[in-house]
Amino acid sequence: MPNDDRSHLDSHDAWNTNARFWDTHMGEGNDILNLLVWPAVVRLLPVRAGDLILDIACGNGLTSRRLFESGTRVVAIDFSEELVDIARKRKYGSEIDYRVLDATDYEKLVDLGPGKFDAALCNMAFMDIAEPGERFCQKL
Repeated sequence: MPNDDRSHLDSHDAWNTNARFWDTHMGEGNDILNLLVWPAVVRLLPVRAGDLILDIACGNGLTSRRLFESGTRVVAIDFSEELVDIARKRKYGSEIDYRVLDATDYEKLVDLGPGKFDAALCNMAFMDIAEPGERFCQKL
């Protein structure tokens, strides 16, 4: 992980440490996600079968699986090795392209392929990125 500031490393360590807890409590969703968040995602991110979607900070792969079930192809990234490992062990784990990749690493994001994706999603994660304004937005 190229970003070595303390808050970023602390965040990375916390997500790896708490990955199994998060997966146990989030699993396939909760009322907030199912009743509020997901219906809004479906409205705001209209996807078609065959679209290639980038799921940024995919966590345990919950939104990746839902996108895949809608007929899309999904590349899902997260900087937590533990969460990516959990996602790969769940349903569709071999059909979704899960990768350990830090969303604040601009060069690695670009390496995924400019113009390659039909859409991107960062669902319920942007607020967990340590200092996103400095780390992410400065390059955009």
